[in-house]
Amino acid sequence: MQPIKQKDDLLINEYQNLLLNFGIKLQPITKSILQQAAYLRATNNIKTPDAIHVATAREINCSIFLTNDLSLKKIPDLPIATLNEVH
Repeated sequence: MQPIKQKDDLLINEYQNLLLNFGIKLQPITKSILQQAAYLRATNNIKTPDAIHVATAREINCSIFLTNDLSLKKIPDLPIATLNEVH
C-alpha cells in the first residue's frame, strides 16, 4: 500500500510486473478456504489475512510458503521458508 499512498508509479509497476510475470499464481478464495481460514484463525491465533493465505496454500498443496512472519512457523503441516533463509 505504501507505493500507492506515496504515488510511486515506478514501484507500483515493479510490483505489478512481479505479480503478473514471474510465475506467481493467483487463486480464487473459495468457501472451503474460508472455512479452513476460520479454523486456523481460531486455533492458531493468527490474523484473518494470514489465515486466508495459509488456508489457500494448503488447499493447493503449496510446496513452500514464503513469508517473513516467523509466528506462522507454529502452524503444523505448513512448509515455511523466510526470505532470510532463501536469500
